[in-house]
Amino acid sequence: MVGARMRLIRPTYPCGRFNGRDTPPSVVDMDTGEPATIVIIDDDKDYLAFLVALLSRAGYACQGFIEARKALEYMQAAPAGVVVTDVFMPDTDGIEVLRSIRRMSPVTPVIALSGANGRYRRFYLDAMQALGAAFELAKPIDPARLLIAVESCLRPAKS
Repeated sequence: MVGARMRLIRPTYPCGRFNGRDTPPSVVDMDTGEPATIVIIDDDKDYLAFLVALLSRAGYACQGFIEARKALEYMQAAPAGVVVTDVFMPDTDGIEVLRSIRRMSPVTPVIALSGANGRYRRFYLDAMQALGAAFELAKPIDPARLLIAVESCLRPAKS
């Protein structure tokens, strides 16, 4: 979906935050009104399950993929509100994923994650930022930082 525009619909809760009993926040495609999904790509099955659980508990609709190629095929048919992707994966690396997303939808925010060791981790995260990633987080991530990054990506830009 080239140029899909997304909007976060966040209901007002009595306590100010989603508590699991009320209607969760949702990401909606502003052109179609259809709910959008946070696409999560990570080749580590356990870490993928952790990320999906974390964002699902926060009230977001998530779709997790172990293979980047399958995630990109999914995004051809369904717009993503945000993409959270690992940088180092065996089938397609995060840099190529980001380039593919930019070709499909230049406005889709991408959050890059890297668990690479040593001096190369910062290099690859900086490369992702240079290519247009909205946020870059080193693994193991701080769950609160990821939630803040997702929320920031979905918040409408102030003019």
